[in-house]
Amino acid sequence: KIGIFSRRGEEVTGNFPSIAKALSDLPDGTLVEGELVYWDKDKQDVTKITSLAGSSAEKAVEKAKSLPGKMKLHLYDILWHKGKNVADEPFSKRRGLLESVVKTSDTIQLSKQSPFSEWQETMNKAVESGGEGIVLKLKSAKYHWKPKGETEPKPADTMWKRSEERRVG
Repeated sequence: KIGIFSRRGEEVTGNFPSIAKALSDLPDGTLVEGELVYWDKDKQDVTKITSLAGSSAEKAVEKAKSLPGKMKLHLYDILWHKGKNVADEPFSKRRGLLESVVKTSDTIQLSKQSPFSEWQETMNKAVESGGEGIVLKLKSAKYHWKPKGETEPKPADTMWKRSEERRVG
């Protein structure tokens, strides 16, 4: 079973069945992190995703059918792979693992990477296209995320996840 979770940890799998289906090839015990983005032509519209996530599953599916653009999931990190916590590995290694695990498609994409020296230009392009911002990570960086006093990320506590029950969130 695939599970998709919002930033606040609310399960919204039923609201995004096409995304859940597109993630079905991830190995069991794999946790990936990313951002759902609604694209209309060359512009992002965050309000569409927020509206769909905040609706009941039935209403979200109906609303999505009437939208002219396309929902895409942009993945940028992997924290668990086949039941093993990889969050302490450097980002460069995690990114390589993410690239080897994820089958990209029109719906599932890997986030674009740019050199740090181009961060301002990258940010400007993201904002011009309607995005909220960018994710900056050092190639050598471990994943520094601690939910509610925990010492390591756990599949049940993150935005995009896949546990032994094949849940993504």
